[in-house]
Amino acid sequence: MEEELHPWEVILGKYGHKANYIEGDKDQPNYSFTFDLNYQQKDSRLRFSWNNTRNDYIEQYKFRWDTGDPRLVGHIYCGKTVLLMELPQQHNKLKIYNAGYVYNLLSLLNRHKVQTGYANFDKTFITIVKPTSVIADITPQLEYLLDPDFGRSLTLETDYEDAITLKFYLQLKLNTLLEDEKQIEKLLKHTAVLVDRLSMFPPGS
Repeated sequence: MEEELHPWEVILGKYGHKANYIEGDKDQPNYSFTFDLNYQQKDSRLRFSWNNTRNDYIEQYKFRWDTGDPRLVGHIYCGKTVLLMELPQQHNKLKIYNAGYVYNLLSLLNRHKVQTGYANFDKTFITIVKPTSVIADITPQLEYLLDPDFGRSLTLETDYEDAITLKFYLQLKLNTLLEDEKQIEKLLKHTAVLVDRLSMFPPGS
C-alpha cells in the first residue's frame, strides 16, 4: 500500500521545489521544513518550524519524574508558519500585527496607523499603512487574517527584501503550525489576492 503523503508534501508536489528539512537535536531543538514554490506565477516560499520537548533539556528536567507525561516521548510546541510571496510592485507599506496594551500605546505615535472600519479586525490587529489613503481599497482583502485556522496571532509586512534576489515580498508569519492541506491552500489563495490588490496601486497613491 502506498504511503499517504503529508499535507506539506502535497503542497510541495503541486507548486514547490528546493525543499529543505532541518531536524533538531538536544543542542538545538528547532525543526523546520522549507520549500520554494510558484503559486499563480508568484515566487513564494513556505516555512514550517517547531520545537519538540524530547529535544529540550529544560522540558525534560521539568517532567522527568512523570513517566506518563507525553512530553517525554515528544510534544510539538512553538509551531510557526511563514509565507513569503513576491510583490511585483512594492509601492505601499503595510504592516499588521496583534493589538495589545503596550503595542496600542506605541502605535499612537505612528501617524500611519489606521482603522479599517471592521470592529473585530481593529480590536484584534494594529494596522499601519503608508499612504493611509489605500486602506479602504484593501480592507476586504484583509479579512482572511481573522480566520480562526490561522490562529489570529500573526505579523504581516510588505517591506521584506530578499538579500539574494533583491526582490520584495509580502511576509506573513503565523504563530501556529498549519498541517492541513485545505488550510494551507486557503492561506496561499487569499494572500495571492492581497498581493494582486497591493500591486495595483501606483507609487505614493
